[in-house]
Amino acid sequence: MGIQIDKRIQKYVEGFLHGENDKVISIYLKDIDETFWFDNEVAVQEFFNKQVVERVGDSELRTGSFYYTDTEKVLHKYSITVNKKGMITSYTEEVIDGEEKKNLYLEDIFKDYDMKDIAEEYDWGTPVGNEVW
Repeated sequence: MGIQIDKRIQKYVEGFLHGENDKVISIYLKDIDETFWFDNEVAVQEFFNKQVVERVGDSELRTGSFYYTDTEKVLHKYSITVNKKGMITSYTEEVIDGEEKKNLYLEDIFKDYDMKDIAEEYDWGTPVGNEVW
């Protein structure tokens, strides 16, 4: 499988490297001076797809943020401001803890690929009575 980078955001991507046995991929985003590490191509592609939506996609689909799960399975939320050319001009990074992860799940934000693993590892308990999960 190959990874596709939308040409509208390609200028912000640097340091695209495969690690040992093509198992580790690092992505460096020049505009925010951050490196993101992934262990599979599907996660990288989902990350790029989210970057396209947030940077140059339809303004109605933008949330002003993206999530990233690091190699330690810690969830980070990046709240971003983007200029007209798709460059992130400012951002804040926040670590999401267990209670906040639960709230994210309840708000149905676990749509990104990197969020599915978190939802699966979290113990949501057993529904009681007529509750629908």
